[in-house]
Amino acid sequence: MNSEHEKDVLIEDIVAVLSRKIEDLQMHHKRLQTLQNLTIIGLSDTDLRTQMSSALDVILREFSPLLRTRQSGAIFLWDRPRMTLQLVAHRQFTPAHQERCARLLPGECLCGTVAQTREKLFAQCQDHRHAIAADNSDPHGHCIVPILNGRRLLGVLNLYTDPDHVPTEEEKIQLDAIANLLSMLIKSEQGRAMDMLQATRSWTLSQQVSAAKGLDMLEVSSKLARLLAKATPDYARYVVALEELLVNAVEHGICGISCAEKTALKGGVIGQAGCDYSKLDGQSWRDEVLHRLQQHPDKVVRVDFMQTEAEIRITITDPGDGFDVAAFRARRRELAMCPNGKGIGIAETIFDDISYNDKGNAVTVTIRTGG
Repeated sequence: MNSEHEKDVLIEDIVAVLSRKIEDLQMHHKRLQTLQNLTIIGLSDTDLRTQMSSALDVILREFSPLLRTRQSGAIFLWDRPRMTLQLVAHRQFTPAHQERCARLLPGECLCGTVAQTREKLFAQCQDHRHAIAADNSDPHGHCIVPILNGRRLLGVLNLYTDPDHVPTEEEKIQLDAIANLLSMLIKSEQGRAMDMLQATRSWTLSQQVSAAKGLDMLEVSSKLARLLAKATPDYARYVVALEELLVNAVEHGICGISCAEKTALKGGVIGQAGCDYSKLDGQSWRDEVLHRLQQHPDKVVRVDFMQTEAEIRITITDPGDGFDVAAFRARRRELAMCPNGKGIGIAETIFDDISYNDKGNAVTVTIRTGG
């Protein structure tokens, strides 16, 4: 009997050890999978806010069983000029909660405390440190981790947990790994745009198309617009308007395509006689632009970027003959149904200020950053 009992105990011990090993391996695999998915997000051609939103989804989805989170959390980025945390991604935040947490000062509530101390914070309940409480929120705890580059603050990750949950050492290691990878994503994106465009400095970029190099200036303009938009306070607000202005410089300034020619290349005015619906996809226009670009390999579109603590100014200058700005504005209602002229209209509603030189071949837009 004793021998059989000892065998049973031994088997149970072996099963328990193997179960723990399997659980450890599964946790390790999950961590590697999550880090791989976060790395893939960093390689995407999207703005930083979108990357952080996607990253938060990955973290909540793949680490929620481990951290016992309630699929709720947030990522803040450190706004250095304003010395505040800015909420850029969140899940399960009410509109009131979003408004209260939109910007936090160092030391304000739990996330502000982490920003101030640069240390992880684990709260098992809503205690006195929890200065900003969500409306009608159930009891919960927090795992809050600073996102750092050395000791330099880049942001804060806040994950909601079940109340009374105390993170294990393994969970703390995984949180550190996530924070380190988020730091890499932020540094990579800022290195591509923000670090290049330091406050109170200016730089000038000249684009030149060459048939020998086979550059697609429409694609180049799109990529440049995304780069410039990443240096603004709101990527989504400005990227389309910047691309419209750059494409205008290419098609009118380099290629010499008139408004009437563009209307014809894009099929005419929808609903009017002579409209060619086969051209509405814009392919005929695109083919003509690329054809004319090959005929003018030495013409250049110049982009000047200047950023100060108060504003961003971008000037786009093309080598064309320009246009009569006053006459164009007078005909805006008449041109409303035409497939051209909308870029200027979009720009004038988006930017804080827009102006043209006398010739009409250079446009300057201003974005006030509130510094």
